[in-house]
Amino acid sequence: MKTLMKLISAVLLIVLVASCATNQAPPPKPVSTVDKLAEMEKLKENYQKNGAIVALGISVTSPEMKLARQMAIADGRQQLGGIISTRIEALEKTFTEQIGAGRSAEIHAAYSSAGKAIVDQDLNGAQDVETDMAYSDGLYTGFAIMLIDPEVIKKRIEDEMNRQEALKNLYYSSKAHDELNEGIEKFREFKKNNQGF
Repeated sequence: MKTLMKLISAVLLIVLVASCATNQAPPPKPVSTVDKLAEMEKLKENYQKNGAIVALGISVTSPEMKLARQMAIADGRQQLGGIISTRIEALEKTFTEQIGAGRSAEIHAAYSSAGKAIVDQDLNGAQDVETDMAYSDGLYTGFAIMLIDPEVIKKRIEDEMNRQEALKNLYYSSKAHDELNEGIEKFREFKKNNQGF
């Protein structure tokens, strides 16, 4: 009886090992990094032309898909921080040119404070709206489109301008304010037309 139990156990163990070996997922099909990059750049441009503030993060290659995705998101946040800083500087320049250099120190302080708040507090809330992978030779390259709503920038700048009574009215009648509103309206329309967003 013991011999029969050992024989049955051995057969079950062999069947179990054989079934586990055949249930392994096949490796993913190769996807060109160049093709995937071009595809993600087109998606990023679509968000940009619709008023969103976006960046494309790209990971280094990794044998782990999850790690490649996380690295792409981290890179996207870093890229987005640079884009936000550049955008804030451009708005500051527009505003300074419109009202004159006499108040440039006050303007710089307000915009710098708004930019710092965005990068320090709001950047972590940026959305990864699109993520994808390229795969070749056992390695993944991650791509992540990171987005921040332009209303975040507007709110931070307005908060700073509202603290400085002398600049407040000048700001609300400036080109910089109008530029922000145009981008926000485009993005609102885009979100409305893309309900799943």
